[in-house]
Amino acid sequence: AFVSAASVFFAARLFSLNYPKMTLRDEDVERQISQMAQFILEEARDKAREISIKADDDFQRELAKTVQEERQKALADQEKRKKTFETKKQIAYSHELNAARLKILEARSAVVKDVVEAAHSKLESISQGGKYKQMLQDLLTQGLLQLQETDVSVVLPQGGRGIGKGRSAQVSSGVQG
Repeated sequence: AFVSAASVFFAARLFSLNYPKMTLRDEDVERQISQMAQFILEEARDKAREISIKADDDFQRELAKTVQEERQKALADQEKRKKTFETKKQIAYSHELNAARLKILEARSAVVKDVVEAAHSKLESISQGGKYKQMLQDLLTQGLLQLQETDVSVVLPQGGRGIGKGRSAQVSSGVQG
């Protein structure tokens, strides 16, 4: 709908005729403007306070969240370092234990080697003496008794083969008796 300028002017004039004109003094206008300005300023201050309080609350929440996240990271890092330390400690202990075991095994091996060498030298001196035949017979008898077998083959050193043939009957009678 097209509204002409003349119709607007006419409506405005008609409108102004229906209502009485109110005239305000300059000081009343100033006072009303001042009151409206005070009201607007107070509303702006209230709104600024609300925004500031909300911003502070948001900041405190974010700060608490960040502190909690960093605390969790620090605890996780500390736990990881503790586990790494414990693992290294256990590995070092295991290495020390293995080294001690190796020393024990080496010492045992040396003692066994010494005992074997002593036994060989002692056997050589015994085989040269007169008690060798009796000792051989006693050892064969003990071995056969321990085995508890009826059919046994005996291997003797070269120096004892002649003795073994002569003593086999004595050994078998010692086992049966």
